[in-house]
Amino acid sequence: MLRDDSNGNIIWESFEHPSVSFLQKMKISSQKFTDERTLLTSWKSSSDPSTGSFTCGLNPLNIPELYAWNGSHPHWRSGPYNRQIFFGLPDMVGYCKCLDVVDDKETVYISYTSTNESVLYHFLNSDGIIVQRYLDIGMENWEDTLTFPQSKCEIYGNCGPFGICNTQDSPICTCLQGFHPKDMEEWSRGTWTSGCVRRRQLQCERNNSDGGEKGKEDGFLKLKTVKVPAFAEWLSISEDICKSQCLNNCSCIAYSYYSGFGCMQWSADLIDIQEFSYGGADLYIRVAYTEIDIAVKRLSKSSGQGMEEFMNEVVVISQLQHHNLVRLLGYCVEEEEKMLIYEYMLSKSLDVFLFDWRKRANIVEGIGRGLLYLHRDLKTNNVLLDEDLNPKISDFGMAKIFGSNQDQANTKRLNKNDFTIGVVMKQCNGYMAPEYAMQGRFSEKFDVFSFGVLLLEIVSGQKNTSFNHDEESLSLQGLAWKLWNEDKIVLLIDPMISDSCFQVEILRYIHVGLLCVQDFAKDRPTIFTSQRRCSANNITVTTIDGR
Repeated sequence: MLRDDSNGNIIWESFEHPSVSFLQKMKISSQKFTDERTLLTSWKSSSDPSTGSFTCGLNPLNIPELYAWNGSHPHWRSGPYNRQIFFGLPDMVGYCKCLDVVDDKETVYISYTSTNESVLYHFLNSDGIIVQRYLDIGMENWEDTLTFPQSKCEIYGNCGPFGICNTQDSPICTCLQGFHPKDMEEWSRGTWTSGCVRRRQLQCERNNSDGGEKGKEDGFLKLKTVKVPAFAEWLSISEDICKSQCLNNCSCIAYSYYSGFGCMQWSADLIDIQEFSYGGADLYIRVAYTEIDIAVKRLSKSSGQGMEEFMNEVVVISQLQHHNLVRLLGYCVEEEEKMLIYEYMLSKSLDVFLFDWRKRANIVEGIGRGLLYLHRDLKTNNVLLDEDLNPKISDFGMAKIFGSNQDQANTKRLNKNDFTIGVVMKQCNGYMAPEYAMQGRFSEKFDVFSFGVLLLEIVSGQKNTSFNHDEESLSLQGLAWKLWNEDKIVLLIDPMISDSCFQVEILRYIHVGLLCVQDFAKDRPTIFTSQRRCSANNITVTTIDGR
């Protein structure tokens, strides 16, 4: 202390100007109307006490929160203080009754006192970690009892806007329901900071822009036991009013209500959300009505899909995120009953629609991207369309049952004791590759064949499964080869899209389709082709990314 001897007043004391240590009865404070703050400041390293890059203190905002900053960027935050604990620190429940956060309208400060005969203090180390140390009287060594952050999920904004982090998941970051990765390539590399974007426009936004559909109002999806996002606005209103007020305000994108504390609402990007196994709060996120109406797939007992295929589908699709794959929301297994709960696709499946060529081309490319991301067998009723006609692949029963390093695998063979030759021909001429239908051999070219059939269907406007155009051709791809050999391939093009402006592009799609449906798997292009030149029957096509 620096004291004025003439009057005894304290002019300055080091206790009010902490460095790395936060001691009992010390106040870490922040002025609401000025930039004046009392902060902990880290050392440059454990052996260099010069000023480091990390600081820690209170961010008053609307609800006080404890923050650590790396320079000017947030590094960690505690979550809002609910007058008992910080929402983002579930371990505080029942642990320490000594914390005191005071808001006197102009200044907010945090302080604490130890309630037993012990020494307790906190410090900010050179790596930006807040450490709580504890020493019983008479003991020789300090014990670190709490550290923040403890995991990557606690690093501020690790999953980006509209992402949520869970240390028990792999990968630890996923998009909130109703959102998909903003940058899929970045996301697949395990970098999530660009976050997620909304998949479907909110109804209130449609009302503001083009009138929207009446009776299709937005709704809320509930997330349990989470660290709520940053930048909450606190309101002293009831839970019912909290919900209705948020729903009636298009700029309100989430709300939370905590008994004994009140209402919190958010109007900016939701960032720094973490999922806990206990503690936290419930968060209600505003989504379009189509994220709520769901699709249920019920497997019949005679479907042939056993428990292995069913559980494989659940595991595979729950771990994947891609804007061209249908998202699994849940499942149910009870005795022989098996159900999958998917996101609802407003425009149903591809097999019930016909479009102009540009829409068809966009669908083909979307299917190609989804197939490139995940191998599987294809057919038109497994390609679902959202309201913007973006394709999403569904039905993952056989996906990745075979290891990623396997070129092929033998499954149940089709033979004359099990099937008539007519059934074999029907399977062979459908979406199923000949080597699988005839010999039960599954290879990486299996889904290439299915993709080729699908492509020919989209170009011709005809369903392969109900093909009856030409008895001599037996199948749609048979007709395509016949017309190609007769130099009449333009006759395959659906009259609805037969526009001379697109003919060159359409013929290129037919070429790729014919390459994909060749009888021998070795002659087909691979999904993982990158600018690989393939040829067959005097056709030469450069395929990029398997499209």
